[in-house]
Amino acid sequence: GDCLTNTNGTLCEELYLSGQIAGELKETAKICFFYDTSRGESKDEESAVTNTLESKKGLQESGADRRMVKIYAAQVGKQAYVDSFFQHICQHLTDSELTGIKIPEMMKLESERQKCQIECVPGWDNTFWPLE
Repeated sequence: GDCLTNTNGTLCEELYLSGQIAGELKETAKICFFYDTSRGESKDEESAVTNTLESKKGLQESGADRRMVKIYAAQVGKQAYVDSFFQHICQHLTDSELTGIKIPEMMKLESERQKCQIECVPGWDNTFWPLE
């Protein structure tokens, strides 16, 4: 799975972090994680020991997986660019004077060189970002 670098330089599994955050919020809270970063492998970094199966099970057992959407500005193994996906979305909302955009419509704002990845369970099609 995806790993993030902590402020102290250690690695943290994204699924573990999602579960920890979800566990601190109300069980009715909708959660959106927006990762506007590259998703490449670094041969120089230590390998993180991850327990993806256990993390996913924990999210499912708590129901948090049904309440969260994860938006990655880049696909696995790809680079995010300075003119980021997040900036494209914010600029679109500013230019169009809209207060939000439906989650699936975000994909229309991808650039040719940077494709996003959106992960969520069914039911998010009519949900607007930013979440209300």
